[in-house]
Amino acid sequence: MGTFGIKLLNLLMAVAVILGYNVTLRNREQTETIAELEFELENQKFLTSQNQEQGETESKYQDGVYEGQAEGFGGMIAVQAVIENNMIAELNIVSAEHEDEAYLKAAAAVIDSMLEAQSAEADIVSGATFSSNGIIHAAEEALRKAEEAK
Repeated sequence: MGTFGIKLLNLLMAVAVILGYNVTLRNREQTETIAELEFELENQKFLTSQNQEQGETESKYQDGVYEGQAEGFGGMIAVQAVIENNMIAELNIVSAEHEDEAYLKAAAAVIDSMLEAQSAEADIVSGATFSSNGIIHAAEEALRKAEEAK
C-alpha cells in the first residue's frame, strides 16, 4: 500500500470520527430536548392540578371586568382584567397614550406571565423596567378590585 493509500485511509478514518461525533452530539441534543419537553409537560400537569385544586377551593376573584392604573415610563398605563369563572381570563392594556411603543411592546410580555400565574406577580422585562412595573402595578390594582368585590 502506497502513500496515497495510507493518506486515503487516514482521511476516511477522520471523516468517520467526525461523523460519529456529530451523531453523538445530535443524540445528546435530542435527549436534552426530550428532557426539557418532559419537564415542561410535568410542570403543566402540576399547574393544571394546582388550578383545579384552587377552583375547588374558594377563589379570590369575583367575575367581572376591572380596571387599574399605574405610572409607566411615559405616563399612566391602564390595564383591564377580565375575570371569568373566578380566574383571570384576560389582561389587556387599554390605555398607554404617552408610553414609548418599543418599551410598551417589550413590557407587554409580563401579561403572559401574570395569566399563567393567575396573579399580578411577574418578573419585570429587562430594558423596559418602568413600563413593566406600570403594567404590573395597574394589574395589581385591577385584581385588588376583583378581590374586594368577592
